[in-house]
Amino acid sequence: MDLYITDDGSRTFRNKEVDQLYHTKGGAIVEALEKHARALKVWEKENPVIFDVCSGLSYSAACAFEEIRRHKNNSLVTIYLFENDRIILEKNLELPESLEYTQDNTSQNITCYHHFKKAIKGFLDSGKTVYNSKKDHLQINIIFGDVQSTIDSIKEDADFVFFAPFSPVATPEMWASEIFGKLYSHMNKGGKLSTYSYARKVREALKDSGFSVHNGPILARRSPSVIAVKE
Repeated sequence: MDLYITDDGSRTFRNKEVDQLYHTKGGAIVEALEKHARALKVWEKENPVIFDVCSGLSYSAACAFEEIRRHKNNSLVTIYLFENDRIILEKNLELPESLEYTQDNTSQNITCYHHFKKAIKGFLDSGKTVYNSKKDHLQINIIFGDVQSTIDSIKEDADFVFFAPFSPVATPEMWASEIFGKLYSHMNKGGKLSTYSYARKVREALKDSGFSVHNGPILARRSPSVIAVKE
């Protein structure tokens, strides 16, 4: 797995099996902030429950927690990290505890990343498929395995879902209406899902599952990202 420095100065990796990066070349942290945390305005919900599907390096989850606290929302934040790739989880431990990136020519940091590194290390050391960590009004739940199977074990529904598998070309099974239907059934009314793909088949699958589909921000590509809402 090769290291890649994206345009905002943050790090990602290339998965050799599918020959794709885990984040956009245009900026891994900026993508997590703008397409997920800020696009869904995660700070507006008290005691939010967040599902990070294909969590990878946990950037989207960390950015969400950072934005929630930056907006003075000090309520309990519950995050579920769904992942089935142990190697990328191990790569979390190689990253610094505070993530540096550049946006609008200004150097900035995601200072909360150490919470996620510590939780992931605990998970990797435990040998379990489910791991829970709670500190500073942040509960991190790591759920390892196929999300379509593991999600039914979750007892609470999500207010926000970050959905970031590899592309529909590389992993078409992850973008089918069946998985979106599963997510829909595990979301609260008014819940929002964000994803980077604007492919027509993705938008149709989301609509078929009951979501209303809206354009998200445009970042590092010509087409917008997508925000899907459970009305």
